[in-house]
Amino acid sequence: MSRKKKIVFIIIAFILAFSIIGISGTIWYFRGLGAPEYSGVETIASLEKEVKISRDKWGIPHFFAENESDLYKAVGYDHAANHLFKMTLFNKLLNGELSATIAAQSKEQRENFIKADLFMRALDIPGKSLKIYNKSPKELKNVYLAYMDGINEYIKKHK
Repeated sequence: MSRKKKIVFIIIAFILAFSIIGISGTIWYFRGLGAPEYSGVETIASLEKEVKISRDKWGIPHFFAENESDLYKAVGYDHAANHLFKMTLFNKLLNGELSATIAAQSKEQRENFIKADLFMRALDIPGKSLKIYNKSPKELKNVYLAYMDGINEYIKKHK
């Protein structure tokens, strides 16, 4: 396969993968499984102080917190509440595990998923991300960890 064909193939594979993610997320959302709850009170056990989230008429969240750690935990929790399906699929895509997640409809499609997975594994995005994390200042690491804590708390609470 020529270099030009490989590049076209990779572009098509990415378009296909992102289209599947978008279509799956849309179907999941409109079936009511992903409809978020925008009213009421949600308790996040690990917060030190109260965090308020208000949404404007377009559903955009606005966070009000007394400290950064609570702010990022609440943002992570809210992202998980509203985007966990997409976050999970992107995680699989970036780790080169999409072919094990999405059922292929044909042998050709399965081979394309595997090729895309091999490409993503060659990029080693998780490894590069870990290097960036390890070189990050402590303050930024605390932001990452608080955000992940919020995501993980949502997942544990809504199993």
